[in-house]
Amino acid sequence: MADQYSIEQISDHLEQIIQDVEQGTAVQLIRQGERVAVILCATEYDRLLHEKLGFGQAIERFRQEYNVEEADINPDEVFIVTHPVILFNLRPA
Repeated sequence: MADQYSIEQISDHLEQIIQDVEQGTAVQLIRQGERVAVILCATEYDRLLHEKLGFGQAIERFRQEYNVEEADINPDEVFIVTHPVILFNLRPA
C-alpha cells in the first residue's frame, strides 16, 4: 500500500519520502483530502512509460488484476443492443 503525505507535510518528511520511493513504495500526495499526485521510483516510472502491451496481453493482465470471473456481471446485459444498427454499403456504384 502506498504511503500518504499531505502537501503541508512534504518539506518536513522529504528525506523519508525519498527513501520510501527508492525502496519501491509509491507515495501519494494529498491536498484537502484528495490525492493530487503519486511519486514513483524511477524504475517503475520508466516501466509504465515504455511498456507497450498488445491487446491480448492487456486483456490477460486486466483479468489477472481484476478477478472478472468472480464479479456478478451478466455479459448479456453488458453487451445488449439498445438500438438497431443500420449498415450502409458505402462503395461507389
